[in-house]
Amino acid sequence: MTAGVVDRQRHGGLTLPWGTLLLSAAAVTAYLALGPAPEGWVFDRGAIAQGEWWRLLTGHWIHSGDEHALWNIAALLLAGIVFEARLGRRLPLALALATAGIDAWLWWGEPGLTRYCGLSGILNGLIAAGLYRLWRETRHPVVLLTAGGVVLKIAVESYLGEALMTRTAWPSVPATHSVGFLCGLVAVWAPNKPARRRLQSDRRLPGSILGGEADAGAARKPRNEKDRHADRFARDRGCAGIRAGYISPADSDRP
Repeated sequence: MTAGVVDRQRHGGLTLPWGTLLLSAAAVTAYLALGPAPEGWVFDRGAIAQGEWWRLLTGHWIHSGDEHALWNIAALLLAGIVFEARLGRRLPLALALATAGIDAWLWWGEPGLTRYCGLSGILNGLIAAGLYRLWRETRHPVVLLTAGGVVLKIAVESYLGEALMTRTAWPSVPATHSVGFLCGLVAVWAPNKPARRRLQSDRRLPGSILGGEADAGAARKPRNEKDRHADRFARDRGCAGIRAGYISPADSDRP
C-alpha cells in the first residue's frame, strides 16, 4: 500500500478502486452492447490461428449469458473493493499474468477446445494475489480459511469438470481457475525492490538535484563550534583517518 492510501485509511477516508470500477464498467458495457458471446470477440482457436490475436484478450471480458456475466462482474467488483488498494501495481500484473497463463493453457493444454469466454479464470488470479497480500499484512486466520475455501472449490470443480456456482451456456473449463489462481500467486511473489536499497535511495541530502542519491556522511554540516574547528583542522592539515567531530578546539591548535 502507498503512504497516501495508508494515511486515508488511518483517518477513515475512502479509497475508491478506480481500476476495478473501470474494468467492471467495460465488461458491463461490452455485454449490454454486444450481447452474449459476440462472434468477433470470443476465444476462437481457428480465428486466432488466422491472425485474430485480439481474441486472446477480449475472450476473457465477454460472457455467454446473463447469469455468467452477473456472477463474474459482481465478483470482480467485490474483489477489487477488498484488494485493489493493497495490491497497487501488482493488480494489473496479476491480471496480465493470469490472462497470458490461461491463454497458454487453452492453446496447448486444451487442444480440443475450440471456443471459450468468461472472466472467471482471471478473477481467480486476482483473488489469489489479494488473499496472499492480505495474509502478509494481517496474519489473520480468517484469510487462511478463505484461501482454503477457494482452493477447495477449485479442486472440486476440477474433479467434477464443471463450475459450482454458475451455469453457463457453454461448457465450463475449471482448469482455467487453477491456472489463474497460480498466476495470481506468481504476480505477488515476484520480487520487490530490496528494502535496504529503497531506504538508501530515500536518504537524500536537501537540495540535491532531482532527488539524486548522496552519501549519508558526505557534506555533513558541522552542528556546533567544536565541529567547525575539527572540520577546518581536517581540511587544512589533511589528517587522513581522523574523523571530524572527535578533535577538540584546543587540539586543533597543536603543531
